[in-house]
Amino acid sequence: VSWVSFWMDIESVPGRISLGVITLLAVSNQASGTNVPQTSYVKAIDIWMGTCTAFVFAALVEFTFVNYTWRTRGKLPGIPTGLETQENLMRIQTNGENHQDKTLLSLEMGSPSCENRTSRLLHRAHRWRCMAVGIDELSRAIFPLGFAVFNLSYWLYYLAIVQEDPTEGLSMDILDDVSVMK
Repeated sequence: VSWVSFWMDIESVPGRISLGVITLLAVSNQASGTNVPQTSYVKAIDIWMGTCTAFVFAALVEFTFVNYTWRTRGKLPGIPTGLETQENLMRIQTNGENHQDKTLLSLEMGSPSCENRTSRLLHRAHRWRCMAVGIDELSRAIFPLGFAVFNLSYWLYYLAIVQEDPTEGLSMDILDDVSVMK
């Protein structure tokens, strides 16, 4: 279920975080709710639940990295975020002390001196944003494929390789008893 977040928009942070955390809580609740006796060795259910928890946690880590990359590295300098007013932006731009004329806003106002730097910044931000989207798109395939490989190997191991015949041990005990009696 946590993989649904890979198809959600990167900007929908509350939805993606809620989906990941609720899934993580559900998996951990199921892991603690199994009525299996305590043993000193690892059981098959422990491996299953641990791997499921690891996949959900990895989905949250993937979103954290993608969100960080999108919001910090892919940040477009000089683009108003909606918190600034036009008057404050004009005041910052005209202040010669701060040298704030190297923003995208000044490029829009017609300042050719920073056009090259601004295009480099735009290209860099675009590259980081494309990388964030690419990681999300790659995760759409990698996570389900990885879980399918785990699922196949898990069931192959426990149903074909470790499969124990309950009568196999019984027949050996009977043969041991017969040999002792002779």
